[in-house]
Amino acid sequence: MKRVASLDLLRGLAALAVAIPHYLTLNSNDWPAADVFSITAVEIFFVLSGFVLAPQILTNVIGNPAKHLRVFLIRRWMRTIPPYLVALLFVSYITGQLWTADYARYSVYVQNLFFQANSHDYYPVAWSLSVEEWYYVTFAPILFVVASIFKRFDRKFVATYAVCFILGIVLIRAFGGSDVHWDAGVRRVTIFRIDSIAFGFLLYLTFEKLGFFERSRPSTATLWTLVLLFVACSALGGTVAYLTANDNPLSMALFPYTSAAVGLSAVALFRGGEFIFSKRKFLSDFGVYLGRISYTVYLFHIIFVMILKPRLASLDLPWQMVIYISSLVLLCTVFYYYFEKPILAARPKYNVYGRRSEATVRQASST
Repeated sequence: MKRVASLDLLRGLAALAVAIPHYLTLNSNDWPAADVFSITAVEIFFVLSGFVLAPQILTNVIGNPAKHLRVFLIRRWMRTIPPYLVALLFVSYITGQLWTADYARYSVYVQNLFFQANSHDYYPVAWSLSVEEWYYVTFAPILFVVASIFKRFDRKFVATYAVCFILGIVLIRAFGGSDVHWDAGVRRVTIFRIDSIAFGFLLYLTFEKLGFFERSRPSTATLWTLVLLFVACSALGGTVAYLTANDNPLSMALFPYTSAAVGLSAVALFRGGEFIFSKRKFLSDFGVYLGRISYTVYLFHIIFVMILKPRLASLDLPWQMVIYISSLVLLCTVFYYYFEKPILAARPKYNVYGRRSEATVRQASST
């Protein structure tokens, strides 16, 4: 998928919606609502990730030679792993955990694969990154194999697979989750959460089926429906997240679905509003810029919190936030252009002339 400024803006806002609350909540219990914002923002990330990766999986992986799957995985790893390892190195050094067993588990994304294995969860945002990485190596590869076995590459088959993938995780969560330590034992455990990203994949298929991408802009009624849906889902999701943080059993059961609803409604709304960006270059450039630095904002913000918060404690909170956010954004901008961008440019490209059969093309294009 080519860059969509509205979704880049959503990605950047979600990253800041994690970074700002974490500054407020570090070593403090005075900001209970801030936790709700950060929890919700992470869930939006999941759905957004599934949505933006869907066309790449559908076009370049399914029904193409196996080397396309390899390219998909290499491209994702080159996008996500190098910055993560740099951030992990700094966090581990600051916390005195460098070269420990916990550091080793973080480095290969297994610290929360089936349960919280680390004795010190000193890099708390890493749990969601593990969910992302394990989604890459499960969802697309399994779909590639299953579609190849059944010789089915049409959208109906792919949608059925995605639904089955989600239902499989739902069953695993139902029989394997823990109500005792739900946040650490379920919400932040990879095996129980990778369905969150698959919801975004299904949203893309739904938009494609409805011809959403073929319209220059949605109708006014559709836009207002998306706005109201986002407001309603956010209110419900925020309430459930707050109750979940207070160990409400019903909210624990509902959380994966209400949080997915928040993410789905947010992505739908921002994608529907893309026409606003298409004719406003400054707004479009700003959205793309925030999207480009969003990953490093997410990765590095905890380092800035650890370093700056004790040193800025004597200042009023607004000044603390100005220094914190401006320093974080500046560092992430430099890091993107001098570290991330060269790696992204070096990623392998798909062979657009992959040997998909004519029957496959006809079958895929007819759905």
